[in-house]
Amino acid sequence: MKKVLLRVLGLVALPFVLALVFLHYLGLLFAASIVAAAVAGWGFEVSAAFAYLAVAWKVYAGLGIFTFAFLTTFSFQHCCVGMQSLSSHLRHKGWKDVGGNLLGAIIWPWSWFCLDRFLKGWFMDLPSAILNAIEYWLVSSWCGVTFTHIDMQSGKETTTCVKSPEEAQRAVKDALVKSLPKEKGA
Repeated sequence: MKKVLLRVLGLVALPFVLALVFLHYLGLLFAASIVAAAVAGWGFEVSAAFAYLAVAWKVYAGLGIFTFAFLTTFSFQHCCVGMQSLSSHLRHKGWKDVGGNLLGAIIWPWSWFCLDRFLKGWFMDLPSAILNAIEYWLVSSWCGVTFTHIDMQSGKETTTCVKSPEEAQRAVKDALVKSLPKEKGA
C-alpha cells in the first residue's frame, strides 16, 4: 500500500512542480500543506501524512536548489551579464548576495511570492523571469549573449553574439565609434 501511494505521489509530483513554478501562489499552500502533514504525522500519528512528507520534502528541497540557481542567475543577468563572468559577478556582489539568495532558496514559497510582486513593478512576471534564466543557461551561455546595436542615423540594426566580457567590451566600443556623427564632406 505504501509503495503504491508513493508511486501515485511521484506521478503527481511533476505536474505539481510545474504548477508551482508557473502558479507560484500554490507554493505558499504547498508549504502550509507540509507543515499540516508534519503536525498530522507526528502529532496525530497519521500514516498517510508520512507518505506525503516522503515526497513533499524532496520537492521542496529540489525547488529550493532550483530557486538558488534562479536567484543567482537573475542577479547576474541584471548586473554583470556580458561584462563579467559569473564568478567575477559573485566576487563583485560578495557573500551578502549569495547569503540572500540562499535564504530566498530556503523560504522559496515566500520569496517567489515577493519576487513576483517586485517584478510587476518592472512589468515582468515570475514565470517570464524563470524562463529567461533557463534560456540563459541553456542557450546564451553556450552561444553567447545577444548584443544589438542600432545606428541612430541610418536606423540599421546590427546583432552579434558575444561570448566573453572582452568581446562585449569590444562590441560596445565598436558600436560607440560607429555611432559618432559623420562630418559633412568627409
